[in-house]
Amino acid sequence: MIRLSVRAALLVATLVLPAAAQVQAFGVNSERGASTRVFAANNTYSFVCVQYGQPMWKDSYDAQAEKMKGATGRLGKDFWTTFNTGVARNIGGADVALGAYYLGIACSKDGQWSLLVIDAVTADKNAWNPLSGDALKAVATCPLTKGMSENSVEKLSIDIAGESKEPTQFSFNIAWGKHTLTAAATAKLAGGNQKSAEPAAAHPAPAKK
Repeated sequence: MIRLSVRAALLVATLVLPAAAQVQAFGVNSERGASTRVFAANNTYSFVCVQYGQPMWKDSYDAQAEKMKGATGRLGKDFWTTFNTGVARNIGGADVALGAYYLGIACSKDGQWSLLVIDAVTADKNAWNPLSGDALKAVATCPLTKGMSENSVEKLSIDIAGESKEPTQFSFNIAWGKHTLTAAATAKLAGGNQKSAEPAAAHPAPAKK
């Protein structure tokens, strides 16, 4: 699930610009998907939101699956996938404190997929970018369960789906093509009656005009 369009643009810029050029800049305007969940407890509301670029699926990507083993990279396309959480949580057995994060993706040599949760402030201070690969240092590595779906998802989809019977329980779901990656998650709310509001599921954010 690593998109190479920006990497390719960087390579082209390096090849075509004269050696004397010191600064290069280019931009991309694109829609971003988003999924939000709201938790309410003791008249206090806590928001969780993931926002991400949505690369289009190509059937040719199936043949590249083996190349992903042992790789680390970005989730989505263009800028970071961002993850903002106003409540501590556990994703796939790994604890994540409240805060602002960037998300990456990794696949071990034996095919185990993981969600990389990267502290946004640390990443920015160290000039990490979505293409930094193995240089990325995660504050949490959340195991993901790989699956296959009968239906193909054209655009990358990331969804925070809740459980109606237990509002603090939800799942983190990634779908692209017929491939799925999921992890069970729990919101750690401090005491009191807890309920979860039901915002729209994964939805496209409006594109800038």
